[in-house]
Amino acid sequence: NHKELKTDASHASQNANAQAALQAAHVVMGSDEQSTILRIIVDNALYPVSLDILHQLFIKFGKVLKIITFTKNNTFQALIQMSDAISAAAAKTSLDGQNIYNGCNTLKIDYSKLSNLSVKYNNDKSRDFTRPDLPTNDLNLDAMTLGGSSRVLMSPMSAYPGLISPQMTTIGALPSHQTVDLQEVREEPTIIW
Repeated sequence: NHKELKTDASHASQNANAQAALQAAHVVMGSDEQSTILRIIVDNALYPVSLDILHQLFIKFGKVLKIITFTKNNTFQALIQMSDAISAAAAKTSLDGQNIYNGCNTLKIDYSKLSNLSVKYNNDKSRDFTRPDLPTNDLNLDAMTLGGSSRVLMSPMSAYPGLISPQMTTIGALPSHQTVDLQEVREEPTIIW
């Protein structure tokens, strides 16, 4: 009902998030384009960008429904479908032109002309967060899901006992008492955003 919102300048730090939300709402309400799908281009990519990193960045602005990543013209790109246009506008307003890592991996964000993303597989390239039941398109991982175990893979040779060692049907062919912590194996730069 109000034509204008007045804010108290003495609480500028507290009002920063509110101002960003108001700005995003103004962008959405003031334009004909109310897309929930954002197209992200990562310029100056010195470090790899994963689907999980993108999810971690965009979930701060609302519910992320789907993500598809791909490389086009040697440039990492992604399509991200947010739950609503206001969340998409808030993410675009806040993240466009920002670096994922200090001085590199700059996000260039535009609205996509698509109205819905179609995700066939939940893997490291695409994910539908509304459909955790989708296959991975990796026969070993899909067999794990079908087998109901998070540790043992279903082997096509399991119907023939004695032909395959039990260690060969576990992830990474490690005995059950040996595990590898992936955080210790690889170091990644710290996300600054």
